[in-house]
Amino acid sequence: PSIEDIELGMRVDEMGGEIVLDPALRGKHHKRWTLWSMVATDVWCRAVPWSALLTRTGRLPAALAVDWRNRMSGVLALAGLAAATVALGAGRGGIVAAACLAGVVVLNLDFYRLCHRRGGLGFVLAAVALHMLFFIYSALTFGVVLLRSFGSRFLRRFPGGTAPERTAS
Repeated sequence: PSIEDIELGMRVDEMGGEIVLDPALRGKHHKRWTLWSMVATDVWCRAVPWSALLTRTGRLPAALAVDWRNRMSGVLALAGLAAATVALGAGRGGIVAAACLAGVVVLNLDFYRLCHRRGGLGFVLAAVALHMLFFIYSALTFGVVLLRSFGSRFLRRFPGGTAPERTAS
């Protein structure tokens, strides 16, 4: 659910087909979003099933939210969060956190310029904050699904679906 368009596109691509996008055609979701409903929907209805699809197929398409810029933005956002957490506790890491944020901004500068043109400074600052949140929860979700997938594959190798017990030597 919620990613059937992506799954269909991957199958069409695997069979050598092509999907052509027409920028003149537009659609809009008429939903009322809160921050919580947006994050929850994005994680449970998009990030989890999409991550499961990617780990199951072993393919990381270079499109949509998994292109190299988004992947690097996710890594930088997580590193920035870790550095900011360290900075809060130990007073060090603020420069690393700022550098990670700057890296995300540089990687997504075209998008932030668009946000600035459309809504000004306040809008672009909110966009950067929401984008960082998106990169953090998306990267974390992908990591959890990936680890879970590897764990399931590992456990299936043993009779009964459980890992062998360790014996003391």
